[in-house]
Amino acid sequence: MRRDGLSPNESTFSCILKACGAVGDFWKGCEVHVEIMKAALLERDIVIANALVDMYAKCGDMVKAQTVFNELSVPDVVSWSTLISGYAQHLHYEQALCCFECMKLGRVCTNI
Repeated sequence: MRRDGLSPNESTFSCILKACGAVGDFWKGCEVHVEIMKAALLERDIVIANALVDMYAKCGDMVKAQTVFNELSVPDVVSWSTLISGYAQHLHYEQALCCFECMKLGRVCTNI
């Protein structure tokens, strides 16, 4: 893509994060995270932020998923659902329930 003089946009990053999560490629996902940070997209694009939380959760790193989530200025229902789902998928049911309660109360979730 870059060889052809093109730069990835928000859609590109979201798609590649989904692919990284689907195949469990944690390290490629981390590389993409660095690129997203360089482009300062995380602060202004909730779709990318949610895709990043999802990728880390699917790759089994709930600490990183929670860290990215905690950096969101205003998490939306997808952000919360993605985090809750990640905890449940990895059998961290108490953390999932805690996040759900925090979401209902409008509090920051600090499961780390």
